[in-house]
Amino acid sequence: MSGERRRRLRARVGIEVAVEVGGKRVKTTTKNVSLTGILLSGNFSFPVNSICRLIFNLSPMVQFAIKGKIVRCNGESSAITFLEMDEEAFGHIKRLVAYNVGNADVIEKELPGPGFENIKPPLR
Repeated sequence: MSGERRRRLRARVGIEVAVEVGGKRVKTTTKNVSLTGILLSGNFSFPVNSICRLIFNLSPMVQFAIKGKIVRCNGESSAITFLEMDEEAFGHIKRLVAYNVGNADVIEKELPGPGFENIKPPLR
């Protein structure tokens, strides 16, 4: 029996992300991305359960934001679950995961399964 408890497929990909919590902004990179959350690298610490804004920088021309909640932060990495995003942001996340796992069909099977009940568009 595997010790894996994750319900979502995760893609290992390093993307530049800025995390904003209470007026403080930290730039970091992703370790992995799923359709419902991310794991970030970096030596920073925010309180668990803090609401944050994630600004993804795919390129100078492609940026998008997602509202999230910090579920784990230990100084070496932070896990954040997505709370709100618009359709464009969800499309970017979906394509990132599908491209980096190499199988878009697997991603389609996750939709609209458990874990999406808290993701509400739009983020403003």
